[in-house]
Amino acid sequence: MIEYKGNTEIISMGISTYVSHAKPNQVKTAICAAVDNEKETHHALQLVADDNLNIFKNKVTFYHHGRITAGNLGSGKINELREFVAESYPKIIDEKRFNLGTLMNDHLWNLDEPDVIKVMENFRPAPQICIYLLQKIDEKISPDFC
Repeated sequence: MIEYKGNTEIISMGISTYVSHAKPNQVKTAICAAVDNEKETHHALQLVADDNLNIFKNKVTFYHHGRITAGNLGSGKINELREFVAESYPKIIDEKRFNLGTLMNDHLWNLDEPDVIKVMENFRPAPQICIYLLQKIDEKISPDFC
């Protein structure tokens, strides 16, 4: 659970293998996060661990490539999103990716540890990304999503 805009939210996370229709012989691992804010539940993140985790010695850094979609509504352009986030939330920009946080891989990750909580909070769509989606994709997206 995290506190966000004065409300308690539950972030659920699942880890699973998956394959794509285009490359059925290439098995990857996905980290999926969902957010429940008592008003609605939405699938907040699908992160391909094979492509977006950087493991160096005992540090695991979670990155996101910047490609975003809003269900059947469409996708946003990576460069426009990066420019938008650079103005409003620059601390997560790390070259051409978004840095969602780093965890030390020298102990079991407990959900009540501050560094784990920070990564979980970053798995929730940042308000800046929600605003971008609202402006660029579809004004019908619920403001509660942000």
